[in-house]
Amino acid sequence: MDKVKPDRPGKVEPQRDAKPTDTTKPTRRPWAPGLRSLLVAAGLGATSSGILNVANDLVAVLALNAGPQQIGLLNAVESLAFLVFSVPAGWWLDRVDRRRALLWTQALATLALLSVPIAWLMGLLTFPHLVIASFFVGTAGMVWALGLGALLPSVAGRDRAGAAFARKAAVETSASLVAPGLTGLLLMVLAAPIALFFSAFLEALAGLVLWRGGVGAARKGADGEGLAPGQAPDAAGPSNAATPPSGEAAEQPLGFAAGVAEGFRFVVGSRPILLSTINSAVLNASLAMSAAVSIVYVVRQLGFSPALVGLQGVVIGFSGLMGSILAAKLLDRFNGLKVAAVGITVAAAGSVLFPLASLHPGLGWSLPFVLGYSLLWNASIVSANSGLFGIVAALTPEGLMGRVQSFRMLVALGPLPIFGLVGGFLGERIGAVPTLWLVVGLAFVSVSMTWSLWLLSRRRPWGVIVAQKSAD
Repeated sequence: MDKVKPDRPGKVEPQRDAKPTDTTKPTRRPWAPGLRSLLVAAGLGATSSGILNVANDLVAVLALNAGPQQIGLLNAVESLAFLVFSVPAGWWLDRVDRRRALLWTQALATLALLSVPIAWLMGLLTFPHLVIASFFVGTAGMVWALGLGALLPSVAGRDRAGAAFARKAAVETSASLVAPGLTGLLLMVLAAPIALFFSAFLEALAGLVLWRGGVGAARKGADGEGLAPGQAPDAAGPSNAATPPSGEAAEQPLGFAAGVAEGFRFVVGSRPILLSTINSAVLNASLAMSAAVSIVYVVRQLGFSPALVGLQGVVIGFSGLMGSILAAKLLDRFNGLKVAAVGITVAAAGSVLFPLASLHPGLGWSLPFVLGYSLLWNASIVSANSGLFGIVAALTPEGLMGRVQSFRMLVALGPLPIFGLVGGFLGERIGAVPTLWLVVGLAFVSVSMTWSLWLLSRRRPWGVIVAQKSAD
């Protein structure tokens, strides 16, 4: 049996009998009690967001006579926080009790949502009021998503974080499928602003479930298993990240600049985390470019009716749900990196079907190709994302989880508007089909990156750590 030896100073000597590529089914263990509460809270938050996504635009249009430009501004403000505040939020979440922070975050979202129907009932609602409320709700939603991700490894166990992430995705996908129908029922009997009362109630309930449901508070400044405090796996030599001194000084939290710098150095100094982050950004770029041209492509070039577009949406939703359920089972049994590599490969292969749907006229050819693409891509990409999250959870010390998650969010989600504009520009200049082939190319770039990461894990000590946590 070959031994895995560290090739640089500062590395952790793996156990002699460690098998990085072992995919043996691990011993099943019960989940931590707090995970169920975290999943319920995630589902409630996702249902609230689903109601808000429909009702908020209707408030602007029906109650305030907003036009397309104002709707665009409203949607941009809702997502601005991901670009501007994700890094400060990650630093903050690493300094405080994350449960308490998320409770106050949901309280802020609840108050912002309640302000809209109350102002409308009083005849005082204006478009600037709606924009400001949307900004606070969007900021709270960003912190909520970031905080749940940072809490997940400490609640589920770092060895099972990937599988728990897939379960969270299943719950949130289920909520996203239910929310539009629930919103439609509410709007049948209530004015759009009043529907936001229900969204506010769900936000408050999500925070209370997380607080009262046995979800343990994350340890501040806790060291990760298998890594020295602040050590970045696979860094060139000793970690670039700040190593807390022993004694009382270790309890002193870093200021904003030093804390953010520590998180940045850890991400950049960790080859597997940096590569997985760039990989997620490539996948999201392909999605943003595809989204910019897909509706025009299926309606104008393939001749889909609104009913067929709706059918594709149903397939996307349910394939995402089935994929997240399958991913949770796979990640309970197999190495997360291999699951991610296989998932991205299947998704990329499925992406080829989308532009191929234009080769022959008629729905008899194009409809099966489009539905096949929607099924394969959305079912497989959940496994890939869950497996990549498992790498981060296995290698990141708990006290850095907020900042690492925030940098990943900034890199993976920050450029989305830019790539959406690029996709729209290319769709106008070279056409939808060539643009979709570029999307396919990006998907296969992600395939090569994921398999390279998996192969690299077989030759590096951090690969042993990931394999051990997958099989524990």
